[in-house]
Amino acid sequence: MERRDIGYIHSAKIRKRNYHTSICMVFNDSILQNGVSLAKMRNKISFLMGYIS
Repeated sequence: MERRDIGYIHSAKIRKRNYHTSICMVFNDSILQNGVSLAKMRNKISFLMGYIS
């Protein structure tokens, strides 16, 4: 029982600490692993900006 509580508290601390950066880390990892995706995203953004302006 105590060991389970300690594990739960530890995981809760990890989740609280990683909450703010988890989305950014996933986003950055996906971009770094997929250079082609980054190029495509850049083209999409430039296209949208040109379309807006």
